[in-house]
Amino acid sequence: MQELSNLRMAVQREASKFSENDREEEEDIKALLIQCSHAVYANDYRTAEILIKLIRNQSSLDENWTQRMAFAFADALEARLTGTGSELWRRLSAKRISTLEILKIAQLIVTCCPFARTSIYYANRTILNMEKKTGVLHIVDLGIGFGFQWPSVIQGLSDQNMKATKLRITGVDFPRPGFRPAELVEETGRRLEDYARSFNVPFEYHGMASKNWETISLDDLKITKGEVLIVNCFWCLKHIGDEAVSLNSPRDQILQLIYKMKPHIFFDGVHNIQSFSPFFITRFRQCLNLYSALFEILDILVPRDNKQRQTMERHFMARDILNVLACEGSDWTMKPETCKQWHQRNLRAGLEPIPLDLAIVKECREILTEAYNNKIFFMEEDGNWLLQGWNGRVFDALSTWKPKSAQTS
Repeated sequence: MQELSNLRMAVQREASKFSENDREEEEDIKALLIQCSHAVYANDYRTAEILIKLIRNQSSLDENWTQRMAFAFADALEARLTGTGSELWRRLSAKRISTLEILKIAQLIVTCCPFARTSIYYANRTILNMEKKTGVLHIVDLGIGFGFQWPSVIQGLSDQNMKATKLRITGVDFPRPGFRPAELVEETGRRLEDYARSFNVPFEYHGMASKNWETISLDDLKITKGEVLIVNCFWCLKHIGDEAVSLNSPRDQILQLIYKMKPHIFFDGVHNIQSFSPFFITRFRQCLNLYSALFEILDILVPRDNKQRQTMERHFMARDILNVLACEGSDWTMKPETCKQWHQRNLRAGLEPIPLDLAIVKECREILTEAYNNKIFFMEEDGNWLLQGWNGRVFDALSTWKPKSAQTS
């Protein structure tokens, strides 16, 4: 892959810049950040303001990953100190990033990191391997976004000479701020419809923009008896409320809805991240540990002057750090869990795991080996979970499920 080769050469040119002095700087800045978090928690405004100023003097949007990370954390600490976290988070969330820029970011992620590519490959390969007796394949995608996952399924149906198979996609996502809340899911539907038409694949799309996915009913999803039903949810349930929001956890309600759908397969893709503590000091250390790793990964894989990397760091990652550290109550929406926690939630909802397809896992390993640096990335199986990570740390997990009473065909 030429893009990956070019990225590697650019990164190697910068790698020599990182020295023991940088490691010392990393430890110094982290110590300042932790000290500042204690001052913010204690409402010690004078000390916190002094420390934030010191951190800003040692941070930058353009230098090494430590300085870039410190810049985002300083903003979040200042927002918590001044009580402006929720306001700033809403403003960042409302900022529009163009579809073209999102496409470029997605291409960058797939080019330099295997997690999304191999997870999507596993799911789509599984779907295309299924026997579709009814001639109707219905995919309910919770968190469809721009629909990047589905062109390969459309093309696969065409390549398999299964043009008689009708593909139905129900795309669910959060509403966009502004006067057109359903704009994203509608645009996604039009693009997928055009793509399906170009491959002569019968296609039907239904888009839903909903803030509260737990309120979606079976009728809303327009499920038809006899169709092959797939439920797909990659990396989105961490933004759904948990027990802290309601005793009847919205996350559990969504999983119970999936059980009621009686899908042939439910693909559950999650970021394997320890739950953030409700106690601020502990939460701060957890957040610092997580985003230190994420900023460092980007620094190793992508040149510092790459525009898409800058957008990821300055918009998406900074927004999430702000949400975790400066928002509380219903405004604190970034609440990931480990795959073990999701496993237990799925079981409680009446779902049972489907064993991994080892033949497809082998193909995923081949993608990892041929297209990526398998000395720093790894893939392993843990029960029915396919785990992926970097330098010994699991970041991404995928599993497949079905209702306990369901008979797949």
